[in-house]
Amino acid sequence: MKRLKTLVSRSENFFKHADRDANEVLDFSPEATEIFLLDAVVTYEALTQEVVPILSTFKAWMFLKQPHLMSERDKEKVVDAIRQKGVNLDGVSKAEFFPVYMQAILQLGIA
Repeated sequence: MKRLKTLVSRSENFFKHADRDANEVLDFSPEATEIFLLDAVVTYEALTQEVVPILSTFKAWMFLKQPHLMSERDKEKVVDAIRQKGVNLDGVSKAEFFPVYMQAILQLGIA
């Protein structure tokens, strides 16, 4: 989660200090959109203490594709829960991931 916060704060600081650093340039990365969405999901869950299945599915996809963004504790929790149900997400495409993962978390009662 620390890596996620660092990535998000980089853009926040750029806009926050634009009046002082007029010559600074922020390199736009299309992948940043996914990072901002992930930050929104994590923040929503922290503020509301609610886990919404569709948001949880997006978060899981991001963490599987970019595991450096996830804490070790969260990684173990997700991987162990999914293994208990015998769900294999290795090699699953983005299109296949959504229905497979949603079904798994609903069966597990995670979300």
